[in-house]
Amino acid sequence: MVFGFLAFTFAVFASGGSKNSSQSASDFTAKLMGAPAGVVLLVVVGLAIIGAGVFYAYRGVTRKFMKDLQDPGSARTAVEWIGTIGYAAKGVVLAVVGVLIIVAAATADPSKSSGLDGGLKTLGSQPYGIFLLAAIAAGLICFGVYSMARARYGKF
Repeated sequence: MVFGFLAFTFAVFASGGSKNSSQSASDFTAKLMGAPAGVVLLVVVGLAIIGAGVFYAYRGVTRKFMKDLQDPGSARTAVEWIGTIGYAAKGVVLAVVGVLIIVAAATADPSKSSGLDGGLKTLGSQPYGIFLLAAIAAGLICFGVYSMARARYGKF
């Protein structure tokens, strides 16, 4: 469900249905707030996205993702570090998006709901935000590099 919501947001953006994922997420949030029990559903969606973020961070910190790989041999240490950083960064970004959805539901203001770009803008507006964004960017790059390593060394 979590990735279905995110995939829908990105698909609307990619098809030109909105200018950015923040607008798409706001429109989706506004529609849900108008539905019976919509606010409760948004809180549940936000909690699910936060849960997914915690899950990714947990898999990264505990390095449980390594069980999905064949032995990468001499690249093992690099793959472990890149995967750990990448999973943690992905977890943080997902958790921020989930929090923003819950804030929008709690304040009944769909404009406070945003997609991935809104979550990153929120991080950037914090003290030392530029450093937070740089760390997240580096982490997401690490996740991409880990994904390539998983394509090479993954157990299928």
